[in-house]
Amino acid sequence: MSTILFNAASRSIFRRLATTPRKLPVPPSAIRFPRAGRPITTTPTPAHNHTSLIPGPASINGVATIPYYSQYGLNPIVRAFRSYGNAQRKRPYITQLLTSVAIYALGDLNAQLLFGGDEKYDPLRTGRMVMIGSVFSIPSFVWFTKLGQSFNFRSKILAISTRVLVNQIFFTPLFLCAFFTLQNTFQAGRFVSPKETVEKLKKTIPTAYGNSCKLWPAVTAVNFWIVPFEYRALFGGVVAVGWNGYLSYLNQASQTTVIPATQPVEIPAAPKARVVVQKPLVSFKPVVALV
Repeated sequence: MSTILFNAASRSIFRRLATTPRKLPVPPSAIRFPRAGRPITTTPTPAHNHTSLIPGPASINGVATIPYYSQYGLNPIVRAFRSYGNAQRKRPYITQLLTSVAIYALGDLNAQLLFGGDEKYDPLRTGRMVMIGSVFSIPSFVWFTKLGQSFNFRSKILAISTRVLVNQIFFTPLFLCAFFTLQNTFQAGRFVSPKETVEKLKKTIPTAYGNSCKLWPAVTAVNFWIVPFEYRALFGGVVAVGWNGYLSYLNQASQTTVIPATQPVEIPAAPKARVVVQKPLVSFKPVVALV
């Protein structure tokens, strides 16, 4: 009897499962959440976006909130940063050239105002710094771009440490040698002999390189670690304003007066000797004795 009842109940259950439509699980992409009547799109968002360093305004229930930088009147600064980032992505070389010109000009201006003492402002000195900044702008940009794309190890700490070490060993000494050589040439206004150039580098390179090791490794590490690509030149430029001012001061302090090898040197003639013959005060006359 119990067997008959079990079989009847089983047939009834399976009959209901066969006639009742089965509900399939809903995929996550088909779930719709109400957001103030706005349609929800299924367009995937990019995995990594470097569009802006500063986040945009947030929203709650579809209503845009007032961002924190609007409350403090920072909208013009935020727009300026975003405009610079867009220009760096679209026209990197022109943007880098103008950035370098501004950085080197401000660096020399600070050096003359802070360390000039009673000396008047020298616009030619600032012009020399601007010319040197124009020469180094594009090569420096290409170097740091290639450096940021190299040494991509699994460990981020190892990758950034390698980039900092390579930059400090190879790029920094070459940059300092070229900087002081061009400064010496522009100041002299002529071809400088290799001997004069070597003497100039001996006075400036050890001090400049030693101080660069105290500053630039940390700046380069932070630049590669957290700063987006389009803002790296701007971040390094803010530090470079003070650094270029120091280099300008160091170059000016090492100046010495050197006589060019092609300039004839006049040696004054020795005074002629004058012989003075004095007559004796007493004249002796011979006495003849007559015997």
